[in-house]
Amino acid sequence: MRRFHSFARSRGRSLLATGVAGALCVGLVGLATGWAAADQAKPTAEADGAVFGAAPPGFASWTEAIAVQGRLEAAAARVTKAGGAAAGLAGVELDLAKRDLVVYWKGAMPAQTARIIDQVRADVPVRVRSARYSATELAAVSRALVARPEVTSAAGKVDGSGVEAAGNMTAMRTARSTWGTDVPVTMTPDRGFRPTSCGGRRDDCSPYNGGSRYNPARRGFCSTGFAVRHQNRDKMLTAGHCGANGDAVVDGAGEAMGTVDSDNNARDTMMITLPSGTVVSGRIFVGGPTSSSTRSVESAKSSFVGAFVCTGGAATGEHCNVKVDAVDVFTEFGDGVIHGPLVAASQVDGKVAFGTGDSGGSVYVPTSVLGKVSVRGTISAGLNTIPCPGPPADAPRCGSALLYADAVQSLNFYGAAVIVS
Repeated sequence: MRRFHSFARSRGRSLLATGVAGALCVGLVGLATGWAAADQAKPTAEADGAVFGAAPPGFASWTEAIAVQGRLEAAAARVTKAGGAAAGLAGVELDLAKRDLVVYWKGAMPAQTARIIDQVRADVPVRVRSARYSATELAAVSRALVARPEVTSAAGKVDGSGVEAAGNMTAMRTARSTWGTDVPVTMTPDRGFRPTSCGGRRDDCSPYNGGSRYNPARRGFCSTGFAVRHQNRDKMLTAGHCGANGDAVVDGAGEAMGTVDSDNNARDTMMITLPSGTVVSGRIFVGGPTSSSTRSVESAKSSFVGAFVCTGGAATGEHCNVKVDAVDVFTEFGDGVIHGPLVAASQVDGKVAFGTGDSGGSVYVPTSVLGKVSVRGTISAGLNTIPCPGPPADAPRCGSALLYADAVQSLNFYGAAVIVS
């Protein structure tokens, strides 16, 4: 039976601008590609490594690494909800190698927050560092910068020291004196993020799973993200640039799937409302682009800098070892719209993290419960820079770095609940 998991208003607000700009520093071997095998015994470290590739430094297996990451993420979520976070929190970073959490805070920390951090330290080590600016201040500066023609994306640094802005270097240097901010801004070349345009998973049917192909009216194809309950209806959350309100949607086989509603261009999210008699499953596809294997959605959680995630879509399938580089990223895709807040991530080995046609697809993390995942967002945009793994017809362009809409932020914005199973 399906269950619904709802969310109170929260802030996963760590800001970071990292090496995503200017260099493709990431790619991954499928952390979850082995899931397609079956729901069997929990993998040993040896089997884990054989399927997923080398575990992060200091860990015997990905099973161990994801378990530690889960504890750090739970601690980070408690800190971001603490009193005074909107005014003083600059960022939260997961340092997986050291197995601890780094909290950057501006000014005096409220006693309530300090008590929560002391409580969190009973579970995981926490380092508190002083910050110059808060996440709220840096997000406002980032949004203002992206409104300028010479800047294409901007994000606050997780340590609260300033903002990283990407765009036309010559134009930014010339215009810097007119930006009207004293916040330090690091300038980098245009990252080139562009929507991953609509270009098992290939022919899903009711009950629909996340990560499957659909075709909006008059467009190519995109991928579903994950199932939600919104305004007393079952819907699929996906990427906003894939359609417009009122568009009819068909699945991979051309069968009627529903209608687009709640399209929000700035956040790059929208929903597909399913017709009467058609339902969603509370599961997402895992494995390759032709996979029919699915896993249950256990929860939806916020994204934090330093965390590892997997991505999955109908064009290129599943890719893991993708690391979160920045949150609360604002960007402009050449359409005159400031998009954000989004999350920036990149595949740590420089391998494929997305392809055209994966737009709207699932971003997720395996949980400690075998056969289940925690969703983290929906794929929005990427860098089209490396060869795709399959035929050009599947995904003509691929990249190792991407932007995605954070799951919890999307759910809070719409007042929706993730459907779990």
